[in-house]
Amino acid sequence: MKKRILISIDHKWRDLPGHVLLGEYLRKLGSEVTYCRNGLEKFFLENSCFDLVIVNHIFENARRELILNYKNKDVKFIIFPTEGIPTLEDLTDFGLGVNLDYSNIELYVFWNSYYKARFIENKTLTDSKIYVSGVPRFDFYKEPFKSEITSTSDPYTSRIKTVLWATNFTQAQFHDARKFALMDADAQRLGYKKELIEMKGDLRTVAELDFQARERSVEIVSQYLEKHDEVTIVLKPHPSEDLLFYKSYFKDRDFLSDRLILVEADYIWKLLSKCDVEISRSCTTAVEAWHLGKPTIDLNPVPQWNHSSKHANGSIKCHDYATFESAMSECLSSNYEVPQKLLSKRMHFIERYCEGLSCDRTKLLAQFITQKIQHRNQSNYACKKNIFSLIIYVLLKHLDHLPHNLKVYGARYFIGNRYDKFGRLDKYFHYRDVRRWQDKFRKNLN
Repeated sequence: MKKRILISIDHKWRDLPGHVLLGEYLRKLGSEVTYCRNGLEKFFLENSCFDLVIVNHIFENARRELILNYKNKDVKFIIFPTEGIPTLEDLTDFGLGVNLDYSNIELYVFWNSYYKARFIENKTLTDSKIYVSGVPRFDFYKEPFKSEITSTSDPYTSRIKTVLWATNFTQAQFHDARKFALMDADAQRLGYKKELIEMKGDLRTVAELDFQARERSVEIVSQYLEKHDEVTIVLKPHPSEDLLFYKSYFKDRDFLSDRLILVEADYIWKLLSKCDVEISRSCTTAVEAWHLGKPTIDLNPVPQWNHSSKHANGSIKCHDYATFESAMSECLSSNYEVPQKLLSKRMHFIERYCEGLSCDRTKLLAQFITQKIQHRNQSNYACKKNIFSLIIYVLLKHLDHLPHNLKVYGARYFIGNRYDKFGRLDKYFHYRDVRRWQDKFRKNLN
């Protein structure tokens, strides 16, 4: 009988395509695949039977309790991480979830053998429950998917030189005292409050450092644009950032409007494929740019926070306007080639933290999952008899997540609002988004 798999998806703009690709491979190998939004797994499990659930982490107490509730019901869970490569030394064990309860985890998918060894050393999981996949979403930078996902027309490259600035100031908005409670609650819910306090003394320091980094970075880029009208900068904030800050900041500087384009919602590989240079701060986006052979600049004016030398080493490092302007001039020159020294550091990073270059990580993962579960008994647990849960489930399925949309966006959802309380735009997928990616991938699966 077909195995029934539930795939939980977090950020639409980061995770959806990779998860749909995994789901399509699993479907082709004989499984039935259902998708749900991150955090809504319980409504699906309570009202329909699944054999396997794929989630991105189990940091929250609520999710760990959910997993334990199904320990004796033949439902297994796989952890398939989608966050950036956890190379911030002080947060590595937290990012990997080293000390959590994995007793009902069928498989933990790691991006590299380096972190697998950390888990085995800590006796967190045995070797048989760990699979090293590389970075599945990097499949999109190789054929057959590369041409498919980058083939759309591009409205961002209107000038001779285009620079992509991929920001990741996800904690900066909590510098605002009115929002700090949200940071505190989120840190408590996801379990990283203790680690951040040990690193910086308190959460407010983290927010302050990220705020300073954002302020200085924006000032540096704005100053550069004022002096260099031959360049277009395409600003793509991290999916977890407060977009409203950037909209407000650059609205008040409309003299930059024809030289800075704020991309509120789009997929990063489309932007990377069209740019001449990529700017970021210790971010996986730089690693993705390396796959395309792009020059990259690591702009970090406040290195006391969110600085990973491992990430930065493959880029030209900048900390102020002078070093930034010099790096931009170098990278945008017509005869620029990435130096062999940087190429060697990039390849070292990719080999150690990404298990090398490949285009079939997702396919191999789907094959491994199918092989691991194909001989297990199909789950047949009694669904929870709860009328409230059933109503929510039906509305989620048949009205494309309407209850969750109203919870996240409020009544303004009906007039087009897609901003949540963190200033994030359109974070969660809709079923039409899933179908769009299914149509793309089905042309190329082999």
